[in-house]
Amino acid sequence: MSPSAKGAAMKRSVKHAVSLALVSACMGCAMGPNYVKPVVATPAGWHPEAPWQTAQPQDDALRGDWWTLFNDPALDGLEQKAAGANPTLKAAFEHYTQSEAELGEVKSAEMPSVGLGAAASRSRISGNRPLQSYAIPNTSIVQNDIQVGIQASYEVDLFGRVRREVEASKADSEQSKADFQNMELVIAAEVATTYFNVRELDEETAVVDSMVTYEQAALKFVASRYRDGDASGLDLSQQQAELAATTTQRELLAEQRARAEHALATLTGTPAPDFQLAAGAMPTRIPAVPVGIPSGLLQRRPDIAAAERAVAAANARIGVARSAYYPNIVLSPSVAFESVAGGSLFTASSLLWSLGGSAFENVFEGGKIVAMNRFAEAGYRASVDDYSATVLKAFQEVQDGMSSMSYLGKAADESVAATRSADHVLSIATERYQDGLANYLDVIDAQQALLTQRRLNTTIRGEQLAQSVFLIKALGGGWGASSSMAKTPDAGHNPAS
Repeated sequence: MSPSAKGAAMKRSVKHAVSLALVSACMGCAMGPNYVKPVVATPAGWHPEAPWQTAQPQDDALRGDWWTLFNDPALDGLEQKAAGANPTLKAAFEHYTQSEAELGEVKSAEMPSVGLGAAASRSRISGNRPLQSYAIPNTSIVQNDIQVGIQASYEVDLFGRVRREVEASKADSEQSKADFQNMELVIAAEVATTYFNVRELDEETAVVDSMVTYEQAALKFVASRYRDGDASGLDLSQQQAELAATTTQRELLAEQRARAEHALATLTGTPAPDFQLAAGAMPTRIPAVPVGIPSGLLQRRPDIAAAERAVAAANARIGVARSAYYPNIVLSPSVAFESVAGGSLFTASSLLWSLGGSAFENVFEGGKIVAMNRFAEAGYRASVDDYSATVLKAFQEVQDGMSSMSYLGKAADESVAATRSADHVLSIATERYQDGLANYLDVIDAQQALLTQRRLNTTIRGEQLAQSVFLIKALGGGWGASSSMAKTPDAGHNPAS
């Protein structure tokens, strides 16, 4: 080879290498900003701090069976039933399944699409058709045409449109997963709160029933004194009014319990007429809730995770919008066999193929692409604001729960002390009555005061249970149990099963 030929060959090699390097560089880049997780201000600690334990949050143990902390088998059964039968939770699971399927559909654009086709026809060509050449006369011909071929299409993702769409779809799927886990937490918290409400009403009803019994005895005593002329008609009417008011309270408690029981039925996926919960007592244990540090909350709550994934998806869609400024390049090779007879179809002379591609660049869209980019950028900023709002709301809810538990704890201590005092008053009134120093109404009044205080104790304990559930929910769930991605709804819900 001559020196000039060698030089030309070397130049061609260098040119090809540079071209390949440029294409590789383009293939490695994608339009739009790379995602960076938003930074939010987090407080150094909670207030008050003293009563609370420090938690060590773990990503694989955030939303376990936290309701078992209350050691109530009836609640455990209701939670398990709701996890498998609640229709809202089932719908959230199916939405997550949809998002995973959509991710698979979007990811398919990273691979070429290949189609196989076949065609066969038999036709007669007219002998009187226009001449193609005056030197060659037309003849009528009957012939076959058999074709079998493969055609492919592949978008060359030089500017990262497909990669950004996959990135956005993946973030959407992860957001849907977090939404499902958040719905698990919300449903479980609603079941626990409603259940404790029923139990509180059961205990209140028992106290009110005792009050009715004592007031009936008081009415009987006042009526006896009225007949003997030792009490006025006013005394009798007042006692009758007190009994009627207390009886009314019992009916109102029954109405509240019925509504709470119906709500539990719906939460567990049961028609209200088919659901009954026997009366029972509230759990005696108010579990200690370790709250951890504020920054740990960002990894614990599924709604925060969902909001953060929404930011990631919006960021990727900026890249999708920006890629519209660049050409869309599609390769479309094909290979086929064509023959007039089946016996000669798959022979070398019947082979046909083509290698081709296309590129399309928007030149004028009337401002459409600019508007698309503005829309995507505004969507990203809105998602960041939504994320910040979710985090702030989470901090508020945890602090609300801690404050409520602190104040309710003090109120419970004071109420217990007041109950002891009321019990002591009843003992004194009973002794005085037995010694003939007081009448029976003093004993009844002391009994009523004690029952009123016990009812207040019941209300405070019910509120403590509800607020402990609220705080656990605000913290993102329980500790020490694995988070099932959760508890997949029963197979009977799957239309394919």
